[in-house]
Amino acid sequence: MPYLLLAVGLIIGLFALYRFFLNAEIAQIKAFFLMAIVVVLCAALFTLAVSGRLPAALALLGVIAPLAVGLWKVNKDGQKEILKDDPFEDEQDSEADENTSDEDTKND
Repeated sequence: MPYLLLAVGLIIGLFALYRFFLNAEIAQIKAFFLMAIVVVLCAALFTLAVSGRLPAALALLGVIAPLAVGLWKVNKDGQKEILKDDPFEDEQDSEADENTSDEDTKND
């Protein structure tokens, strides 16, 4: 019976995750993956600490700390992005600006 409940829960969870990815924007997906990574790392640290492997937990924390600081600095700046949403966004905006400036000169 517990395995049946686990299987039903996994099916429902995977379906919900599938629907989320269909409707989500890129920023939401990035936030989801970052949150999932943080949750897994916290669970791993907690498990190692509770099971008596505190030195391994501290070593894992020491390895993760520089990565977390670098990610925090990138997100704090707001100018740099790990994954850019649309690489051609600037070109499209400049073309739109050129089209509007051409129409303005024709009207004058």
